[in-house]
Parts: sequence; structure tokens; C-alpha cells
Amino acid sequence: MKNVDLSKSRRKISNDLAHVITDLPTRQFLLTNLAQTDESNLRWNPNLDALENHIEHVLRYTIKEGTFNKPTLFITGGNSGYVNESNHEEIKKMFPKVEFVSIPNAGHWVHAENPNAFTDAIVNFIEKNS
Repeated sequence: MKNVDLSKSRRKISNDLAHVITDLPTRQFLLTNLAQTDESNLRWNPNLDALENHIEHVLRYTIKEGTFNKPTLFITGGNSGYVNESNHEEIKKMFPKVEFVSIPNAGHWVHAENPNAFTDAIVNFIEKNS
């Protein structure tokens, strides 16, 4: 992201990133972080230097104790491997009243890949828990 030519169009920037970020939905999500600086230039909203310098710290962070004892919804994409059933017991330790919903036809960016099912899951959860 730091090496792309931000004087190009979003489409050309996407093409430049395609060899590094091969997943189109991920690339499209990252491109939402581009902001217009003037008529011809873009800039990244996130502080890429800070992310690069501290990513190891962020990745090592874990919550060591505590629980949230109210109803909690974990929404995952059916095509995503980020959270799966092998993680459920660990999640239940922190969120004892958790409900898991897997959205079909969606990867990690559930809200973008299957927005109707994502919204339905949230509405159903709120209606059930209010």
C-alpha cells in the first residue's frame, strides 16, 4: 500500500495491488481507506507507518481475563477461516452468552459480501434479546 502511485485512479491502484492482495473483496475494502487530498491526488487514511512499526504488538495482543455476561453475537462468513468451531470454546469463556451465526456465501467481509443476511442476523439477534 505504501508503494502504490497515489496519483493514479482507484482502478489503477487496485490493479497495482492485485499481485499482492489477490482477494478482490479484501482489496476493495482496503481501497475504501483512500481519501481525496485535492483534485488529482489520493492518500491513505490509516497511518501505514504506525501499522508497519507496531503490527507485531497488535498481533500478539490477547485478552487474558474477564468476561462479558450479556448476550453477544459473533457473525462469521461461511467461507472464512478466521473464526471456526475450534475457536468457540475459547470465545465462550469470555462471552458466556454468545450466539454464533455463520453467513453463507460470505468470507471475512460478511457485511460487504452478503449484506442482507448480515443485517437479518443482527435484527434477529436484537429482537430476540430486547
